[in-house]
Amino acid sequence: MTTTQVLVRLADVQVLEGQAVLACVGLGSCVGVAMVDPIAKVSGMAHIMLPDAVTAKPERPGKYATTAINYLVETMERLGAQRSRLIAAVGGGAQVCFGPTVPAMLALGSRNVQAVQEQLKLHKVKCAGEDVGGNAGRTLTFDSTTGKVTVRTATSPDRLLCTLR
Repeated sequence: MTTTQVLVRLADVQVLEGQAVLACVGLGSCVGVAMVDPIAKVSGMAHIMLPDAVTAKPERPGKYATTAINYLVETMERLGAQRSRLIAAVGGGAQVCFGPTVPAMLALGSRNVQAVQEQLKLHKVKCAGEDVGGNAGRTLTFDSTTGKVTVRTATSPDRLLCTLR
């Protein structure tokens, strides 16, 4: 049986049943969130760009932490996932613009991470692993068959972040 490979693009949310490898490539200040209900075998991933939505119902709910996590959880529930069983892993949120003249308000990576953490807590989703911050961009990959979440940077090979089970 062939495993489906899904690239989760900028401001996107992907949810599916069964075996899949989901990946967020090029996470700079963006945050990737992998999520699974291991019993229902429903998996999802969001590639979040910004912390807060400017409207209550944005055109692309995956763009904002305040809407992406809710959208991800609700979409997974529609496919049979139960919120009480959801487990997540988070990667990204690097500080890609830095220097003595960069104001704190441009610390977008850390603001994204904080917003994602708040949303996971609000939705009572356990976070099993995080690889966030720093100055390196990342690729976050989740294999729903094994439960393994891996992280890679431009200067490091894939390494196991956690196993979502």
